[in-house]
Amino acid sequence: MLLKESEKQTEVVKDENATDKKIPQQVGGWGVQLKDPYYRLFKKINGKVKWIHVGRKWDHKLAWDKIQKFN
Repeated sequence: MLLKESEKQTEVVKDENATDKKIPQQVGGWGVQLKDPYYRLFKKINGKVKWIHVGRKWDHKLAWDKIQKFN
């Protein structure tokens, strides 16, 4: 019961923090993760996991810009 309530809270936080309201699981081959109050992108490159910080609010355009700068 507690696990389900915490999952519901996580979903609500995603909606409140998102500018696009729909948060994809992947963007350009990068996974999307909500860790604490921050969104970040992750991808395994050459056997190591690389992270890109997006921010407290999910913004699809900002995520794409940061992916382009990383490459």
